[in-house]
Amino acid sequence: MYELVSEVCLLLVTRNEPVKAVSLINDLKEIVDEFVIVDSSDPAYRNHLDSVLENLDHVHFFRLAPLGLAEAYRAYALSKVCSEWVLMLDSDERINERLKADLKKLIESDADALKILRVIRHDQFSTDPALFQTTGYKTRLFKKDKTQFFGRVHEQPTINGKVTKLSTDYKIIHYVNPNLYWNKARRYIKLEVLLGRWNYEKFVNGSFVKRASLLAYLRLTGKRLSDEVTSRDLFLIKRFGAKGLKKLTYKPDEYLKRKSLLINCLNESVKKITFDVWCDVQNFKGAIQYLNLNSQYTWEKLNEEYELQRLSPEDFFIYLLINRFLLRNSNYVTDYDAYEIIKEINRAADIVFPEAKNSAI
Repeated sequence: MYELVSEVCLLLVTRNEPVKAVSLINDLKEIVDEFVIVDSSDPAYRNHLDSVLENLDHVHFFRLAPLGLAEAYRAYALSKVCSEWVLMLDSDERINERLKADLKKLIESDADALKILRVIRHDQFSTDPALFQTTGYKTRLFKKDKTQFFGRVHEQPTINGKVTKLSTDYKIIHYVNPNLYWNKARRYIKLEVLLGRWNYEKFVNGSFVKRASLLAYLRLTGKRLSDEVTSRDLFLIKRFGAKGLKKLTYKPDEYLKRKSLLINCLNESVKKITFDVWCDVQNFKGAIQYLNLNSQYTWEKLNEEYELQRLSPEDFFIYLLINRFLLRNSNYVTDYDAYEIIKEINRAADIVFPEAKNSAI
């Protein structure tokens, strides 16, 4: 076991972005006390990052098999942290100067985690305020021993303790390339086919009125809490859950529409088995416990298996989830194996993302 000897650790999960990763490390090397870095880059992208790490004093570096989802690595990375506090950033994110200056002071509060406003900038070299877009608060600064990750798409850390929201003076700036957005969205939504579905039970919490209304609707339509939510019902639930006048104006965003469309583009057999995989994963709250991704032994085996399978990172992740499901449910009846399911998911993704076609098999 490591002892908590430092104050703040940068936790970075990166893939094929060595220039951005090195820039982030250099930007914070005088601010943080420790680095825990997980890299899943292809061989051609490794040398630049490796050369920089040689000059860092307190760094724990791990090269792990690509899975196409940063959230899958975070529990393992967190277990390697020595510091009491963790600052979690991606390669294409930076903290503003005010947050750099006050970082050590902020962690002296009585909070166990701090939510920080994140804004998007579409051009890293522009100071035009019109290029900034607010995306809300993210929990990115937290105590190691108060934090859990479960391995879900777009996951925020689960904090067992007090969470405080910082003022808007403190910001995380997320530099994005709009031209690559749908390539990333395609990857995330493919994984959400197995990690981000909905059943009606997920929406029964909340006010008495909302719960009673949903249960009445299910009785009227003959649906069960365990059934998958239809796209039409999902949009109605979202609208009903909106506040104030937004109930009248709510429209699903493009990401949600494409996610729903991709699921509906699957043939019925694959749509069912992938939903059943999602249901099975829910027993473990996410992919980390389901695949035992907090184990060094697991990662050693995955490194070997990734080289053998020759799948894209997200397809390899899907392959692991399906095979784990079939192993756990040996009596499950299906005519599809993991490769056929991946092929069907890619077929649907090609329909939904014509601007980002890259089917692997």
